[in-house]
Amino acid sequence: MIKNTSGHGKFARLPYQLDHWNWGAFLLPIPWGLAHGVYISLLFLIPIVGLVVPFYLGAKGNQKAWEARYWESEEKFASRQRKWAIAGVVVTIIVLMIYLIPNYMAEKEEDKIFEVYEEMQNLILENDQVKAELGQELQFFYSRYIASSIKNSDLNNQSIEFMVTSDRYNDPYTILAHFTRDDSGHLKLNHVEIKKVNGSD
Repeated sequence: MIKNTSGHGKFARLPYQLDHWNWGAFLLPIPWGLAHGVYISLLFLIPIVGLVVPFYLGAKGNQKAWEARYWESEEKFASRQRKWAIAGVVVTIIVLMIYLIPNYMAEKEEDKIFEVYEEMQNLILENDQVKAELGQELQFFYSRYIASSIKNSDLNNQSIEFMVTSDRYNDPYTILAHFTRDDSGHLKLNHVEIKKVNGSD
């Protein structure tokens, strides 16, 4: 029977069955390190150096934990590390969800806002008054004001100002477009007011 040398520091010999990657140490370096008396895990807090620590603990975590304290048996050690691995996976999933879900929702909202913006833009381009006064080749300038107006309003009976340039003129123009929604919820352009910036036609 191989002698249990756990807890003897550098003189401890890790059983070969336990010489493998430690997911708990990799995913939860500081909590795992403090719980096992492996204080080198605190280097995770140091910029740049901290990037290496999880990989070091993942590779050497079992060895360091075996050296740091006495373990009654290999089975109890392995069981504890399995629990830490499960905890690491659960915490990682929760953290990813906390980070990814809001970002995903924000991107979806941004996509929806831009879809509405393109719909408004197309309605303006199809407007006879706009085509007559400015032509059909217009460059629209997207702004936070427009995005905020779309986000915070259903655009029913709403006027929004757009800044545009035309291939027909050198000066920029503003188009004050008044929108409503029909009974089906479709966006409609009721009328527009066109003005040259810093002056009028």
